[in-house]
Formats: sequence, structure tokens, C-alpha cells
Amino acid sequence: MPENKRVLNVFLSFAHADVDAVRVLYKRLVADGVDVWVDKDRLLPGQNWEFEIREALRAADVAIVCLSQQFKQAGYRQKELKIAVEIAEMQP
Repeated sequence: MPENKRVLNVFLSFAHADVDAVRVLYKRLVADGVDVWVDKDRLLPGQNWEFEIREALRAADVAIVCLSQQFKQAGYRQKELKIAVEIAEMQP
């Protein structure tokens, strides 16, 4: 009888300036059967982005943060990272 494996759920955080480099990682993960959460694909206009990101991070098995010079610039990325650390700290 075939074994039903649960799909790995990955939250991917990156600077949008790095989208070309991250796209390679994204495609590889998807090709390997991983469910990848990326804001551009999952957030809809008008949604509460902070709530949605918190929910996605809580549901994720893994959070991958792609650090770069662009990531250090001001923006929502730092908030995503802070939320990811808060959620990770609550894990047993």
C-alpha cells in the first residue's frame, strides 16, 4: 500500500530586488513537491498582510530567509523576520 507523505510547507522570505535569484530556489522547491508560500503568490490586494504572514509562518514547517544587501534595506522584510523569530521562539 502506498505511503501518504505530508507535503513540506515552506515560507520563503526575500527582498523583491532578489526575485530572479530566488526564483531559481522557488522552482527547485516546487519541482521537489514542496508547498512554497511566497507573498506575491499568496497575498491578495486588501488583505491584512501581517495577519496572513503570521498564519503562513505558523503553518510552515520551515522558513527560509534569503539574506542579501537588498534585504537589509527598510521595508516589510524585517517585520516578516521578526514575526518568524517570535513564532520560532514559541516552538517546543
